Amino acid sequence: MNVVPAPTSLATEIVPPKTVVSAMDAAKLGECVVNGPGISPEWRDKLLAMMRDIAPEGRFGIPEAPALRSKPLAIKNGWTLHTDTWTVTCLAVWDGWSLAVLARHQGRDHHGAQVCATVADQLFSDAPEH
Repeated sequence: MNVVPAPTSLATEIVPPKTVVSAMDAAKLGECVVNGPGISPEWRDKLLAMMRDIAPEGRFGIPEAPALRSKPLAIKNGWTLHTDTWTVTCLAVWDGWSLAVLARHQGRDHHGAQVCATVADQLFSDAPEH
């Protein structure tokens, strides 16, 4: 599996009382969901099915990247507002790939989703095999 963390810090950052995972942490989590260890094939299939069956309002970020719209993406997105700063985490796994994009920003809540989509599109728009 190809693990692609978007360029950010490579270490988990602990800022009491908050913990922020790195893009590498999230991409590795995606790899573990697909390949194990620690998950049976039965539960892996159930989990991936749930990650593919996301309500339209939850399908933001990586699935909006034009380069990946036709891919069978299994996704997990998260967002948190800390005071005036949004933290947005987007994870997608498909066809041997695990991609995670993290964004922190102030302002509109949908900006982080746009960042995730833009990064995914930049990484995969010219890739011959993705």
